[in-house]
Amino acid sequence: MISWEPDAKYADALLARVGELAVSREITAVKSRLQRMNPVEEQAKYNRMYGDLIALEIRRRALIDRAAGG
Repeated sequence: MISWEPDAKYADALLARVGELAVSREITAVKSRLQRMNPVEEQAKYNRMYGDLIALEIRRRALIDRAAGG
């Protein structure tokens, strides 16, 4: 009988992929909110949200790399 158990590297890659999907949804939501904002009238809030978007994109890239085994 063959027994298969995922190793730690596989489990980490799988968790990273799930995390990447969650972050991707957050990115979509932030982009949607930014598109509906007026950056001139709401400059401080817009800039803060744009900074959040950049941080999410960096996090997403790190999770993609981790899921790929990097």
